[in-house]
Amino acid sequence: MKQLVAVFFGVGLVPFAQGTFASAVTILLAIAAFKVGGGFAISLAALAAIILGFWATYFSRDDAPQIVIDEVAGQLVAVLPVPLFIASKNLPNSLGTWTWLAAFLLFRLFDVWKPGMIRRIDRSGMPGSIMLDDLAAGITAAATLLVVWLLAETLVK
Repeated sequence: MKQLVAVFFGVGLVPFAQGTFASAVTILLAIAAFKVGGGFAISLAALAAIILGFWATYFSRDDAPQIVIDEVAGQLVAVLPVPLFIASKNLPNSLGTWTWLAAFLLFRLFDVWKPGMIRRIDRSGMPGSIMLDDLAAGITAAATLLVVWLLAETLVK
């Protein structure tokens, strides 16, 4: 069961770009969750992915490309501000789509680039580091999205 969770029920078994593919699938799942239950549903999904991800990978030292539950959890953290942004502006679908896309791109940027602390976590080899570096990338992406949103708000006024 841990292996099934680690590969996110087969998503990580695609032959290439497993992390990017898992992030894209997660965006689609997050949009579906948002349409059904709003930001609360995304928050519950993020919490579930984090708990299941730590359970499935905590003692593993090998972050094989097929292990994508960490990308799922990190991407869900990255999209947490999106429902707030959409709700606060009552955005048309096209702008909402750009916001989801921005969350996806920012998460992938920080997950691949691994600046600063994210890289240190990734290289630490400590238990849980498989999940922690992606969660840090997700938090960084979410924070960046919020900063850009606040700057845009300030400039538009």
